[in-house]
Amino acid sequence: MRERGGVRDGSGRKPLVAGEQSVTMQFRVPMEVKAEIMDRGGSEWIRQLVMLALRRSSTSRESAVGLRLQAGAVQPSAQAKPDASKT
Repeated sequence: MRERGGVRDGSGRKPLVAGEQSVTMQFRVPMEVKAEIMDRGGSEWIRQLVMLALRRSSTSRESAVGLRLQAGAVQPSAQAKPDASKT
């Protein structure tokens, strides 16, 4: 029987974009959030969301921390700006 595996031309996971390296990341979310992410497109949707948040952050000099998901768009979180009425 022939062995499997090893270095071969064309083997392995293909890049998302030809010639561009990428890494795998993992994070934990509640089950209902996973279901919502999968309904919206899964990992492709997450990649687009992260890239959008980073573009917005770099152009407006605002931190990407505090962004939340709402109706398929990136919206500033209520935590991002303190409520003046509570101070």
